[in-house]
This record gives sequence, structure tokens and C-alpha cells, in this order.
Amino acid sequence: MKLFSSPFKFTIAFTIVYTFLFGNSFAADIKPYKVALVIGDQWQDPASFVIDVHKEQSSNAYAATTKVDDEFALLVIMLKTWCVPFEIIRLDQEFMDINRFFGPDGKPDIGCIIFDADTSADLQPQRYDVLQEAVNDHGISLIALGDRIKEPVIQNLLGIKYVGSWMHSSSLQHSAGHFITNGLANPLDYADDTGTAKKRVQVELTDAKPIITQGTYPQVTVRDLPSGAKAVWIGGDIDQMFSYQAYRTLLRRAITFSVGYSLHKTWQNKAWLIMDDPGSAQNAWLEHWRYPTLTEQQIEQYLIKPLKQHNAVLIMNVLPAFVNDELKRIEPAFQRKFTDEFGTPQDYPSTYRGLINGLKAGVIEIQCHGLTHMQPDLFSPPGPWYGSDLDKERAEIGWYREFGDTRRDKEIPAAEASWRMKTAQQSIQHQFGVTALSFRPGGGGVSTSYTNCTERLAALAGYGWAGGRSGYLGTDFAIRGWAFYGTIECPLAVAAPPDGHDRGIAEYPEQFLRAFNEHPDVEWIGLNEYVAYTHARLARLPDKGLHLQLTYDPHYCLHFKDNTSEWLLSVSDWLAKDLGRPTVNVDGKTVTAKADLSKPLKIKIPPGIGTHNIRIK
Repeated sequence: MKLFSSPFKFTIAFTIVYTFLFGNSFAADIKPYKVALVIGDQWQDPASFVIDVHKEQSSNAYAATTKVDDEFALLVIMLKTWCVPFEIIRLDQEFMDINRFFGPDGKPDIGCIIFDADTSADLQPQRYDVLQEAVNDHGISLIALGDRIKEPVIQNLLGIKYVGSWMHSSSLQHSAGHFITNGLANPLDYADDTGTAKKRVQVELTDAKPIITQGTYPQVTVRDLPSGAKAVWIGGDIDQMFSYQAYRTLLRRAITFSVGYSLHKTWQNKAWLIMDDPGSAQNAWLEHWRYPTLTEQQIEQYLIKPLKQHNAVLIMNVLPAFVNDELKRIEPAFQRKFTDEFGTPQDYPSTYRGLINGLKAGVIEIQCHGLTHMQPDLFSPPGPWYGSDLDKERAEIGWYREFGDTRRDKEIPAAEASWRMKTAQQSIQHQFGVTALSFRPGGGGVSTSYTNCTERLAALAGYGWAGGRSGYLGTDFAIRGWAFYGTIECPLAVAAPPDGHDRGIAEYPEQFLRAFNEHPDVEWIGLNEYVAYTHARLARLPDKGLHLQLTYDPHYCLHFKDNTSEWLLSVSDWLAKDLGRPTVNVDGKTVTAKADLSKPLKIKIPPGIGTHNIRIK
């Protein structure tokens, strides 16, 4: 009996056998969308929660220590603001084991390792051959940075040999034609003055291809490995490499190249317009900061009307509680109408009506500026503040700093600060019907010790962003400081003219229009949108093809309940060849047929919190 009696039957049988043997191989080749950031001793917080952007560093060029941006913190900021899923492995406290890169099913859940550990630092005993196993046996890609390549295992994987690091003034030039460098500025450090010296890491090539050079020396190399892994080295001065926009974009491209794809967010031409202080009592008590609170008519004429005309959002940082001097207690803000001791009329109910009107019109976003803007302790020496003369204690600005006692040069205890943060959030919800996800401490007064750390406590209170001097807050960590404002990585932060406070509108209301004249091409967005993206959870599901799942948390991602979200899908050239011209499916509906993956593809997600599915078929 013949096994196949006709060409048709043969075709069917061959298809069944091929699918059985090889049908899942393509899915197996698609890497998980998650990065492991391996560091040494850069994380200054031993409890692994607070990340400080600035660090002190000794330098041969200066007699004293100087403050520089910590490249570890900058990496975290970039990954977080691009919305790339990642975890941190700190080798000063953790032991690198192959299981660090596996999920509970015993399969890799990491698509790429970013190695940023100085192995000459004081670390735990490590087995660096684990990296070799991860890359060569399990196809996990590797990106190594700067001079963090001193271990022989890492050099072998990268296909280079480390020589050393010396200063040099040559520019960073790339050869067009590689996925990582296509379209980047050339030279990459074009903003530098001619002759600017920077540290250049020198390596010898053993089995890597250079795609960026500084003078005659390779500074970025790539290598394809038989396991399907990619090995990328991004050289340069670790202390300044990410000050270049092109280098930051290069890192994001390297992640896409190494994993094969990325679903990310960028923020070019986006901006925040920010105003502080409505509801505060300081304008009625502080001599050099006295002015009438805004009325409903002023808010309508000078804020709401121009905001509507320019399709803009104003982030209003409010104080929901007011210090009542007569009763020596705090009370809900926006309920008193009186003439203060300076003779200035104060109509807080009118302010409230104006804010509600702007909120309903969708042009004002309510965020938290603290509870009262004033010290919790208004009684003890050098006070009391209560009942003091306008030109004595009441005139001292330290009384008007809520989360750092600058009058007594003390911190605010953690329990007191936490109560104020949570009470402020509850009060804003009660008064305005919204959840404040951004916390901006009044006057920039903060407490810095770990126990009383303002940013840490705000994160624990459920805020997703610390305005002013800090940044991202979450259940995973809090970042003290921030970077990259006004770039692809982060919106521009603009203090609402003329002075970023309601005081400016009370005194020079016509100057508010300067924001739109000085920034004519930006899109003004709210902080709730930014918080929603940076708290979205993204993962690749391990089924056939490329299946990504977004999860929008009902607290942090509340913006997406009634608003669409938009992401960029980038696919590396080597994976795009396998995908061809696929169909893009979002939540069961086809959004793009025969997609062109040679350039980033915009993907819109419909409104709704919870999970959303993106399938590339």
C-alpha cells in the first residue's frame, strides 16, 4: 500500500508532519519582553527601594567631590519612562544564578540582560559563567555598558578584549546600515564643543562587528550568537554617555535589536503645565507672599478660556485643608470667605467653583500639594505660630513648609507625614471626586533620612509621581530626583507663567498666555496620563506568534478608563523577516492588515482598565 496516493494527500501529510515537528519553533524563538538590569554597588539604599539620581564622585579634575548623575538611576528612568518591563539584580547583595533569568515554568522570562556592574567593586562572590549559560544555552541576549566588561566571560560573549580607558576628544561616529544606528545623528555627540574630551574605552575585536567608533577605536559593537542571542557592547564614558540624546535612543534600539521587538512609549513634543497653591493658607498669613485667592471669574477668564483655546491641560496642585488661626486647627479648604489681617479679601468658595468648572471642562487636572502647606507643629518654640504678629513669627517662611521643618532644621516624623499624605488624598477625593496620583510637597520642603524620606512615604501612600525635585513613585521603588525633561524620555515641565503659582495669576493674569507663545508646538498633557503609562504592566504571553498583554491597574492607570492609549511597536530587522507582513490584532479586532514592520507601528488601545491583548499574526 502506498503511503501517499496523490500529490494532494502528500501535501496534507507533509504539512501535518512539519507542523508537528517545527510548528512551535517560531514561537520559541520569540524572546520574553523583559530586561534584567544587573548592577554592582550603585544602589545607595540597602533596602532596595529609594533610588537617588545624584551621587558624589571624586575626580582627578577637581580637588573636592562633585555631584554627578548616577548612570544606574538614569538607566532606571529610561526603562521606566519607555515602559520597558525590567527587574534589578544587585550583585552587592544578590548571587547571580541561572534561575534569576527563569520564570516559574522553568523557562527564560528574560529576553535581554543589561550588564552595568563594576566587577572590581565590593560584591558578593559571583559565578559569571552563569551569563555564558544564559546567553549560549538559553538564547538570552546581552548588552554590556562602558567599562563594565572586565570579566573574561563577558568579553568572550561580546567578542571583544578589554584594554583600558583613557580620555580622548574624537567624536562618536557611526556607520549607517545597522538597525541600531539607522537615522541617528552623526556624530552622536554633535552637541559637544570641538575638542571636548571624554573617556574612551579601548577594546580589541575578536569576533564582533563595530558599528560606532571614536577615532580608530570601536565604541559600539554587535555580535550574533548561534543560540539566537545578540551580544551588544555600548562603550563610552559611563558618567556622561546618557547625556546624549542619540546615545539614549541607541540604547533603546539596542534593546529592541536584542529582544527582537519592543512595545514602548516616547514623549517628544509633550509638556506639563503646572500651577501650585490653591487652597493654601499662606497667602492670607505670610507677609511677602500675600495675595487674594483666585475667584471663579478669574479662573474662567484667565485659565479655563485660554486652556480650551489651546487644547491644553493645567496641572493644579491644591491644598485641601486650611489652617484656622482662630480655632487653632485645620479645616476643609475652600469654605471660608473673609478679609485677612492685611485687609485682603479671601473668597475660597469662589476659588473652588472655578476649579470645579475647569475640572468638568477637562482643562484642569487636580493633584496634591500636601494637606496645608504648613508645619504640623505650629505651637512649640520658636513659636507659637498661632496668634503671632504678622511681622514676627508669622513672617518666617519655615512655618509654611509641611514635609521638612525648615524653621527648626528638623525632619517631619514618618507617621505624621504619612497621615498628612493619606488625609490629603482622601480629602481631594471627597472635595473634587478625583484620585490625586501626583504629590508635590509645598515649597520643596522634604525629609531625607530613610525613615522619614518624603518620596518613600508618598510611594507607600499610593502616589505615582513626586513632583518638583523627584519623579516616579510606585510599589517597586521611588526615585529621588529625575532627568531628561523636555526630551523623548520625558515631557517638558513648565511652571505656569508668570511664576508657577496662583499668586502670579492674581497679580499678572495676562502673562499666563506666555506658556502658549513660548511653547507653540507642544502637546500639553496631564500627569495622570504619564503615571498611567509608567505603571502599565506589559508582558509577552508564551503562545504561538507574538502575543503581548497590557495590564492597566485600576488605581495608577485610571486615566485609561475613559481614554485611549497609544504605543509604538518596533521590530528588529532580523525578526521582521520572519514576521513578514503580519496582521495586528488588538482585543480581538484587526487594526492593521499586512503591517509594514520596517518602521515603528503605532498601536492604539481602546479605553478600559484591566487587560488588553495585542497579537501579531
